Parts: sequence; structure tokens; C-alpha cells
Amino acid sequence: MWSGWFSLLHNKPISPFLAPFSFASFLYGKAVLARIFLYEKGILKRRKVPGAVISVGNITTGGTGKTPAVIMLARWAADNGFSVAVLSRGYGGKRKENLLLVSDTKNILSCAEEAGDEAFLLARRLPGVPVLVSKQRYLAAMAAIARWKADLFILDDGFQHVRLDRQADLVLLDAAMPYGNGWLLPLGPLREPIAQLRRADALILTRSENDSSPDPMPLIKFDFPGLSVFRATHLPEKVVFPKSGEDRPIDFLSGKRVMGFAGIGRPGAFLKTLKSLGADVVDFLAFGDHHNYGPADIARISDIARSRSGALLVTTEKDWVRIANLAGGLEKVCYVSIQFKILGDEEAFFSLIKRLIAEKKGD
Repeated sequence: MWSGWFSLLHNKPISPFLAPFSFASFLYGKAVLARIFLYEKGILKRRKVPGAVISVGNITTGGTGKTPAVIMLARWAADNGFSVAVLSRGYGGKRKENLLLVSDTKNILSCAEEAGDEAFLLARRLPGVPVLVSKQRYLAAMAAIARWKADLFILDDGFQHVRLDRQADLVLLDAAMPYGNGWLLPLGPLREPIAQLRRADALILTRSENDSSPDPMPLIKFDFPGLSVFRATHLPEKVVFPKSGEDRPIDFLSGKRVMGFAGIGRPGAFLKTLKSLGADVVDFLAFGDHHNYGPADIARISDIARSRSGALLVTTEKDWVRIANLAGGLEKVCYVSIQFKILGDEEAFFSLIKRLIAEKKGD
């Protein structure tokens, strides 16, 4: 049911029975534009932090691969001498505090249930980089400055968080469907009108290695001729068996009978990844984004895997952090570790980031 709804919203025309929702989309769009107008005119005040802010966001609901992009940028910043911290809203987390420290420079201090799967995954993948969760990202940034003298902040899912000023605004678009079906929520996946991409400093077309869809680059260049546009891919780098701590090379899945499952923005993209790696996918379960797995889900996954002659269970790392405490009943489970990589002129991409930081910090 969920995957059908996702498909309907992202790449199919609106049918008559959904027409009443168009008015809700209209009202939603007006509210979004009014809020942006108030910030652009200075009626609502933006907050500035002493340091550089790089925002990584999107204009649609989920599925563009922001988390791997944040990891890539945070590692680049740390390697280039910045004292970097990641700021997240902690979507799906059950924290009670206004400010939650997910990790410091030495240890992970929270869990996926409390911090949210994305923030916890960032903490796992970024040892030495503080990850902080708060709806008030300015508050989180100032805490990082006070404790670690942070001077560069990666703002996770930050395009709509216009309250915080930033030096670089990067927006990720899925190359297969950059604008979804063209409709705003709740009738489509758009969080803002497409024209608001004008606020971005650069657009990144993700999953650009997929040749089965028309190339969206000419459309993007036509719509936004002044913006830098890059291509990127989510590159599978290894297969991890988290229970044993064992890593296998990515070609390990080739020829293996596997049952995949995923509760991410675009589970179909993960299925395509498994097939591209040569896996014999005998079954696949798609759950909703940020799905809160329970014992019944784990039992269902386990039962189906057994009925498929003990197929190897394969999921995403983001799903693993949500099921780790429940996975005792799952045999032969692993996840595919993903790396975000700019295709083509990677040097030009990072040169643009450095230039934006240098130019706007001087404003």
C-alpha cells in the first residue's frame, strides 16, 4: 500500500478522486511562500552563527540520499582542517530534551530510538565529529561552538530551515524524478514550489548513474540557468555483517539468493542496487520511510526468509540501526554500506564550496 502511494505521488498524474486535495496543496504552497517572504524581507529574523554553515537539503519528501551526502561533506571538512559539527532535527527520534548530544568527539552518547535513525547513523559513520539534534539548529550550533570551538556546521535537511543563515545551500534532486509529480504536499512530494530552488547555491542530481530515465540535466539547466549543477551517485562500498563485525567486498552478493527489505524514502532504489550487484533477489519487502520496526515485522521478515530456503537477509544501514535491538531472531542478516560520490569534476564541486564559504563569511 505504501509503495503504491509513493509511486502515485512521485510519477503519475493526479486522478479525479484526489482532486479535492489540490486545494490543500494550494493552501500549503501559499503558507510556505508567505513564510519564505517574511524571512527574505527581514520581517522574521535569520540567526547567524560565528562560523560557516553548509546546508544539505531537498525539495521533495525523502529519497534523495541526504545522509550519505552529509557524511561526505563532514569528512571533507574535517580533512581540510575545520572543526566540524553536524546539526540535525532528529526526525523520528523520541528525545525529550530540546538539545540532544548524539555523539561527541570520542563516543556515541545516544541511540537511534532517541536521536532518530539518520542522526544516529551520522554519529556511527562520523567518529570524531559531534552530532547534535535540536529543532533549533542555532541553539545546537552555539553549543558546539562553546564545547568544541566548532567553526563549520553541516546542516542536515536544512533547505526549509531558512531561520538559520548559511554560506552554502546544496539541494539534492533524484535524477529519475527531480520534481516528483510537480505537486506540493499533500497531493505530491514537493515541500516547496519548484521555483524556490532559486535559493540554492548548487543542485546535485543523485543516482545519476541510472541510464533508464531521460537525462534531467537539460531541464534543470533550462529552469535554473544560473545555478551550478553536479551529478552524484550512491556507490555501494562493502557488505557488513553487523552481528559478527565482519565486512565483505561488495561483489560478495553476486549470485547469492537474498531477501531484501528497506524502510527508506525510495525502497525501490535499494532493490535496484541489489540487482545491480548481481544478487538473486527472491523476495523484497518495502516499508515506509523511517519505519518503526516492531517484533511482528521481524517475525514476518524471518518467516519469509525461511520460506525462501534460508535466503540471506540484506537491508540498508539506516534500517539496521532501527532493528539492531530486535535482530536476535534474524539469521544471516547484513547491510550494504553506501558512499556518496560526486561524478565528473569533484574538484570543481569542492572548489565551489570553499569559494562560497570564503565569500559569504565576509558578508
